[in-house]
Amino acid sequence: MKKTVLIFTLIFFLAAASWFLIKGWNKKNLQEEAAVDFSASTNVEENKDRQATIMFFGDIMLDRQVARLTKKSGDFAYPFLFIEDIFNIADANVANLEGPITSFDSEAEKNNSMRFTITPLFVPELTERFAALSLANNHTLDFGEEGLRETKQNLSKEDLLFFGDYLNRGDNISVVLRKNDIKIGLVGYHALAGAGITNVVLDIEKLKEICDFVVVMPHWGEEYELLPSESQLTDAKALIDAGADAVVGGHPHVAQPVGIYKGKAIFYSLGNFIFDQYFSEEVMKGFAVKMALNISEEGKSIKCELVPIQNNRASQPGVMGEAEAVNFVNSITDLSDISEKFKEELRLFHSLSL
Repeated sequence: MKKTVLIFTLIFFLAAASWFLIKGWNKKNLQEEAAVDFSASTNVEENKDRQATIMFFGDIMLDRQVARLTKKSGDFAYPFLFIEDIFNIADANVANLEGPITSFDSEAEKNNSMRFTITPLFVPELTERFAALSLANNHTLDFGEEGLRETKQNLSKEDLLFFGDYLNRGDNISVVLRKNDIKIGLVGYHALAGAGITNVVLDIEKLKEICDFVVVMPHWGEEYELLPSESQLTDAKALIDAGADAVVGGHPHVAQPVGIYKGKAIFYSLGNFIFDQYFSEEVMKGFAVKMALNISEEGKSIKCELVPIQNNRASQPGVMGEAEAVNFVNSITDLSDISEKFKEELRLFHSLSL
């Protein structure tokens, strides 16, 4: 009897020991599996694809008739009211600001002159809609260095980024915009002041070392000309040779064709965005460019989508209707010196994948 009890006791202890060993082994494996899963998910997070979308707009002028109409309305959001939705499409919006933001009295409101100043009352509206503004244009110094100093102060107080300089001075040319773990170098280039392109090229080369993408916004070309000038063609190549990933131009007040050089997009002129020019259809039509900047294991890529814009005689732009937008993009495409493959993509999808 005692022998039987002893045998059963031994069997019980052996079974219990086996159970604890199996349970411990399973627990260890579950922990190891959990560690592997966590490690894998961490690697995916570290290596995840990244994308930032930036919407680039043409020239914004908020003096003269635009200022008069805005003040009459009593709402400094007035110029943007018919196109508000467009500002929510991308992660950030960038445009060229035609004129300083100062406390000086406006001459253009009184006598329709071309010496512009923008009231600081517009700054909150600009800050709400834009991440950065280019100051590289022929109106930045309309009120001298004091006007430029006030402009930078007014923008800095609202943390609104700015870049570019009337004279392409080296310490003012560029700024770095950060979106979705992507660094975008924004470079302004004023080609009309005779200051040359050297400092701009040097800035692009420096930014190329610290940024994922570099986009240049030149102010260049001839007003009201539907085709880019020889100097635009030459400068665009120089900017891309220096390392620019895309070129988005302005100043002619009309939309100009698209170019591609070394696989990089060139938008010679987006035309007016907000302005008080109504004397032809061409000055009342332009486009914005939504740029999707992508980084993946395969490398970097850019997709550019054209968004046609129609102004009205009250200086309140809106997104162009579908049928008119098709005709507008087709007209831009027809004048563009690009391959048939890219022309087909522009006509069908209003985009360029590069």
